[in-house]
Amino acid sequence: MDHPYEIIDVHMHLGPYSQFHIAHNDAAGMVEEMDRLGIRQGWVASHASISADAVGGNDETAEAARAFPGRILGYVAVDPNYPDEVAPELERRMAQPEFRMIKLHPSLAQYPIDGPNYEPVWKIALERNCPVLTHAWAGDTWCGPGPIRRVMEKYPDVRLLFGHALFPTTFE
Repeated sequence: MDHPYEIIDVHMHLGPYSQFHIAHNDAAGMVEEMDRLGIRQGWVASHASISADAVGGNDETAEAARAFPGRILGYVAVDPNYPDEVAPELERRMAQPEFRMIKLHPSLAQYPIDGPNYEPVWKIALERNCPVLTHAWAGDTWCGPGPIRRVMEKYPDVRLLFGHALFPTTFE
């Protein structure tokens, strides 16, 4: 399907999710759906990487990106509950061509986005000029307007992408 415009989906998830069914959740199925919808590229984090197994999930994301170069780009995800693993996993993955961005899910990790265990994320994002995507829920203790504001004030040059845009609150 040819379009006079380019579509990039910057918030895709690979693999099954325990909360609801996702059809075509493997890499081949995702690309098939992307083709059907006219999406040129998808930025992807595996569900495993943002929940139960960051390292294993990052492996899944890397495999998907290798299988579909240029179509799937990977988000590296880290678990702030294992602070000694955050910086090494970021450094290792960001050195791989499959990974171009960072994905955080503070609510699933039950760790505040402005907490010290995420410091390596902000430093590496600045060094590499890569975007960081986070789910941001209204009234969320872990990633609501207050914690987001503190991150933005401390790191104003980080390119922060919001999944769900703090719906329904604003920064006012």
